[in-house]
Amino acid sequence: MSRNIHRKFIAVVVSAAVAITALSANSASADERDAARFLAGVAGLVILGAILEDQRRDNKSTGYVSRNRYEPAPRAYRNPNSRLKPRPLPKRVARKILPAECVRDFNSRRGAVRMVGNRCLENNYRYVNRLPNDCYREVRTRRGVRSGYGVRCLRNSGYTFARN
Repeated sequence: MSRNIHRKFIAVVVSAAVAITALSANSASADERDAARFLAGVAGLVILGAILEDQRRDNKSTGYVSRNRYEPAPRAYRNPNSRLKPRPLPKRVARKILPAECVRDFNSRRGAVRMVGNRCLENNYRYVNRLPNDCYREVRTRRGVRSGYGVRCLRNSGYTFARN
């Protein structure tokens, strides 16, 4: 491909040289032979220009990109007012993430107990029925009996808490 371009370039230079020499000849010695050379040079330039133009059109239609100029790829239009929405987590992952807002410290007779409140989980977590029964607790406080799941037990079972 590059040899064709070099050959065409050389042909342009040679034909230009012929045309210039024909123009620079003395007008006094201009005879029919010089006029014929001049016309041949002009015809050569016209033919060469037509070939190069045809080559350029072919390159545009086939998708050939010239390496002489840098043309950045066109950017896709994105509306600045639209925000990207995060994709939902897969069910197998979403099941293991508990809402952090449900973690509470309850004061019992034995001291502070950290638990995930049962009522909060029922309101904010879809898979309450799949939580391990071993982690379920009931704690007696001044306000009555509170039920929930132990935080440490849930973490040991593979559950994590979402960040606020």
